[in-house]
Amino acid sequence: MLAKRFLIIYILSLLLFSCSSDHSYDILEEVETLLDRDELDSASITLNLVLSVDRDEDRALYNLLKTRIDYLQNKDIKNDSMINYSIAYYDKIKDNKRLADSYYYKGCINIVNEKYNIALENYKKAELLSRDINNLSLRHKILEGLAYINESMGTNKIAICYSKENLKLSKECKNFNWIAYALGNLAVEYYNIGRKDSMKYYLDQSEPMLKYIPLADQALFLANIGSFYLNIDPHLSEMYYNRSLKLKKNAPAYVGLSNVYQDDMAKSISLLKKAYPLAESSEKIKVLQGIASRLNDRGYSSDAYYYMCQALSKSDSINQKIQSDNIRNVQSYYDLVFLKIKYRRIIQLIIILFVICVLVLIILLIYRKYKYNKSQKQLMHDQLLISMYNQQIEALNANDSESQKTITILKHKIDSIQNDNKTVLYKGKQLYESMKNENFTVVKWGHNEFVWFIEYYKLIDLFYVNHLETDYSGLTVKNQFFQILYHMGKSDKEVQYIMGISPSTVRSNKSRIKSKKYKVAE
Repeated sequence: MLAKRFLIIYILSLLLFSCSSDHSYDILEEVETLLDRDELDSASITLNLVLSVDRDEDRALYNLLKTRIDYLQNKDIKNDSMINYSIAYYDKIKDNKRLADSYYYKGCINIVNEKYNIALENYKKAELLSRDINNLSLRHKILEGLAYINESMGTNKIAICYSKENLKLSKECKNFNWIAYALGNLAVEYYNIGRKDSMKYYLDQSEPMLKYIPLADQALFLANIGSFYLNIDPHLSEMYYNRSLKLKKNAPAYVGLSNVYQDDMAKSISLLKKAYPLAESSEKIKVLQGIASRLNDRGYSSDAYYYMCQALSKSDSINQKIQSDNIRNVQSYYDLVFLKIKYRRIIQLIIILFVICVLVLIILLIYRKYKYNKSQKQLMHDQLLISMYNQQIEALNANDSESQKTITILKHKIDSIQNDNKTVLYKGKQLYESMKNENFTVVKWGHNEFVWFIEYYKLIDLFYVNHLETDYSGLTVKNQFFQILYHMGKSDKEVQYIMGISPSTVRSNKSRIKSKKYKVAE
């Protein structure tokens, strides 16, 4: 009795566990859908409803979504063990979409922790996988990430390539939010390489698109516009910087205003100090250099030296990272891998198409041979019937009415058969009649002309043509015609002229045809 109760409890537990696991996975898929729709808050709340992630597939998806939400909420992620679990699982089951997503967010974590070489490598892995996936949203954020890391590391020309590709994709999707960011990124990247004309072009295009992006990011766009006008119209530049700061406090706007007020050292340095905690690593160096420069201009050399040492220390740290990263080598390696895959696929496609063409050609040749043999058999059958009917007519050559009636029927049958083959026979007869011409030659004849001639000649001497087809091994129609000429009583010289061949070729043909004759057993 106890054993039975235990068995029932065990079965119920399994069912409950199974239902719970399936329910957890359904919730996780709902979270993924919410994230894809940019509903971050709803996704975060829904993820908290997951009670258990005991199965590998649940754990892998939970880790990916948790990492994704934490990153988008700007939470501090020091450890990448969670996302590594997802990468290992999706690589194992070959889920390339989620694997690419996992590599992308691992790259994002690496950037936050200033591990630029690993970040770039993970972004490139994600890019490689995304090329075979029809997911434009995934492709967009990977391209945007690659542009950002290249811009951050100073390889702005490569960043421009990624941003242009991203802009093209964004326009194809008609996503104004993506377009706005792509235009803004291009403006910054062109500014970094001193192409202010191109920067102005993309800024002019981006300004009407600001309404499609969050206010916090609009602040950065306005700061970029202020930077453009800094040396052209300082008052206009100041206006844009102040508009930027009203939306959100940000380092570029504070740095820009410090340049506007550079004659007022105290105010300028105060603005730079406000910029420093908000700035990214590369921007912090510029802030420190700006403070040192202003102090030095006013004769505070010892204070200037202090800030310059800090700037150099931070610059050395970043340069060391850049040197160890070999950023161009990493990108070149994965670009080469992609090209190899691309060319391998092209070669495979060419081979497949070649094989298909060969197969089609073989099928056409077989079909043509089949049709030819079929027509040959039909013609042979018809010629035999005509010959048989003619023999019967000769045997019934008496004048009584019964015999005459039979002869009429046989002649009607002969006419019927000849009508069915009248085209071939008509052409063959024309060729046969042309032999009466003294200058007759077959030099310009093709395969069909020889066939038509031989088919007509069967009416003249069916048994000889049958002898050529059955007593020789695979005589071509040209070889058969060669033999028929001798059967018609032509001399070697006449054969040479008619066929346009030399005496040695005549001898060679005779020898070759003789070798193809079946030997009769004694």
